[in-house]
Amino acid sequence: MRVNAREKNIYFEFITIGTSIKASALDPETSHEVSIIAPLYVSKEYIKTILIKKLFKKI
Repeated sequence: MRVNAREKNIYFEFITIGTSIKASALDPETSHEVSIIAPLYVSKEYIKTILIKKLFKKI
């Protein structure tokens, strides 16, 4: 099953913890959630890309 990220609502959360950032993504349709911890200097757009890939691997 191939899913297009642009066709889905995905909620993102970013929390700064010292020199790191905890990022989470939630798919409200399936209630699946994934999260990662990344260095603070990594862009949020790149983190979102990683989270979307990780989320769709889980589905």
